[in-house]
Amino acid sequence: SIMDLSVIVPTRNRPDKLKMALDAIGQQTHPSLEIVVVDDGSDSGNARENERLAAALDRQATYRHVPGHNPRGSGPAYARNVGINAANGDLIAFCDDDDYWCDTRHVEKAVQAFSADVQLDLLFANQAAHSDGRMTRNVWLPRLEETLGLSRDSPQSPIPVSAKDCLIDHFGHMNTCVFR
Repeated sequence: SIMDLSVIVPTRNRPDKLKMALDAIGQQTHPSLEIVVVDDGSDSGNARENERLAAALDRQATYRHVPGHNPRGSGPAYARNVGINAANGDLIAFCDDDDYWCDTRHVEKAVQAFSADVQLDLLFANQAAHSDGRMTRNVWLPRLEETLGLSRDSPQSPIPVSAKDCLIDHFGHMNTCVFR
């Protein structure tokens, strides 16, 4: 059976960035995808635009506005937890508003991995980092990639790693993580 996946998208006062993230999520090939946009206390104009962007998606989408008690918001971890509580999927993925998935099969591949291994609890991928249109890091986890003997040309199938291996380098970025 096709697993449902919920992607949690924390955002705050950045509808231009949110649009880019949502456009990329909307391109995902997996059919059973729920999007939960959690607005962490955006001002009213940005909140209205964020809600409009969520409503305009061709996918099942939910918009949650967290009232702004703190002038800087409650933070992405709080927003992610609000999203998890609102989510209906068997699997949870995260994509912050200032990130986007460039592989249109990211969710499809994750669902296949979870379907194939009932003991799998967490899947994460490598990523590139860009700032102001320039690549600042072409590989997020170079030491892990090196330890596992991987390259950009390596097969794209999941590779089991230990908890220790997960901490060998930087960290598996939340925006590439999928959890059961």
